[in-house]
Amino acid sequence: MVLWKFSDFLLLFVPVLLVQNFFFAVLFAGRTWIEKKFAMSVTDRILKTVLLYMLTVSPVLAGMIMYRMTYLSARPAPGPYLTGMILRIGNESLSSRTAYGNNWVFALALGLWLAGMLWRGLLPWLRERRLLKKLERNGSEELGPALAETVQKLTKDMGISRRFQIFESSLILQPFITGFFRQKIFFPAGVSEDEKRELMLRHELYHFRERDGLYRRFLFFLRSLYWFNPLAGSFAFYFTEVNEMACDERVLRDCSVREKVLYAELLAAAGTGEDLFRHAAALTGHTKSSLERRMENMLKMRKYTGKKTFIFLTAALLTACTTVTYAAAAGTSCLQDAALDAFIQDEEETMKTENILEEQTDYEEMLIVRDNENFLGARSVTAVDEVLNGREAVIVGTVSMEAGGKAAFVIWGDNDSDRFRAGYRDSTGKRTYVTALNGEIDHTFTVSKSGTYQFFVEGISEKTIHITGGITIK
Repeated sequence: MVLWKFSDFLLLFVPVLLVQNFFFAVLFAGRTWIEKKFAMSVTDRILKTVLLYMLTVSPVLAGMIMYRMTYLSARPAPGPYLTGMILRIGNESLSSRTAYGNNWVFALALGLWLAGMLWRGLLPWLRERRLLKKLERNGSEELGPALAETVQKLTKDMGISRRFQIFESSLILQPFITGFFRQKIFFPAGVSEDEKRELMLRHELYHFRERDGLYRRFLFFLRSLYWFNPLAGSFAFYFTEVNEMACDERVLRDCSVREKVLYAELLAAAGTGEDLFRHAAALTGHTKSSLERRMENMLKMRKYTGKKTFIFLTAALLTACTTVTYAAAAGTSCLQDAALDAFIQDEEETMKTENILEEQTDYEEMLIVRDNENFLGARSVTAVDEVLNGREAVIVGTVSMEAGGKAAFVIWGDNDSDRFRAGYRDSTGKRTYVTALNGEIDHTFTVSKSGTYQFFVEGISEKTIHITGGITIK
């Protein structure tokens, strides 16, 4: 089981943000063409599709792709002697290849992200929930006769069968709808004119039928989750603007000229202040420009685009989304792997430079307990797997080498405290060796004369130790 670390979660933000910003930028660049070509109701559905994809599918798909590329895909690893025989498992990550996966820098970054979510998401939600509870306590589900009759008439005309709660309150001036699973409509008390009351309520019921309150919650969560991404805020503003204009179109589709004028008056009277509830769908704009946009859209409403066009656009959009997500996730994984290769190579070269083992020579006799009689040819490899009891020595191989030939020893004990030496002996009995550092030897010997040499490993304490590794003739 692979446990993701702080660095993995932070790196997952990279492809997700790349995909988000790519599509946000495309939407902003092409919104004039989209709005000219299609009705706002179609644009609204496109934005809802993008919202759901960015919030759910995109991070899951990017995570799966990066996981598979890091841990589940095998490819041959290049090597000078066993090329194609060793499998390297995918790309490597910071958490799998180094000890920095849970470094304090990543923990601090995640802490800042969570603090931002608390500040931009949780605290505003708690304040708004407190206000909603106050409105519920001061409102009434026992509607006046006129409002109750209008609700019954419109739900029947609009084919609404799902249940919802409606509160009549004297504390608000504009209606709005909110709620995640249980949708609630708050309606201002004292609206005496039948036409105004019907238009205002129809607007909120269209929001209810299209589940706009739920999508506003999703939008609020997206902004809170990616509070550090300015394009997410711009997308949220545009989404709200289009969502309101789409609802305007649905309300006015079969209205008379007089009703359209009355509806425009209601919009103008709604004011230009900020919404009381950021995640609520309400009969109001956010700014003066939003109200002006809604007014302009009412004057040039386009023909409703059918389901076939919407399905085609959605299919094309989702195809592009998955393609871009795969490219972003795969590119991020490969870029991390390449950066790690460069980083690890520099680090290993630095370590080798700082930890060169000092070669020593002598003519001492060894307590040879075993001679494996492995006669090695040029550019050969021999495995080392020996148990040394005290100061015993083992001849692990014999080779004929030319002057300037190299022998690379990479061997290690089971424990960092294991003490041993390894090297070679020439035909005169002269030994050249290095002593293990922290239970390991990673050293390359260069012979100065042509001749036959014996490779050996030797214990230098009274302990019984187990040594493994290999020797490569270069």
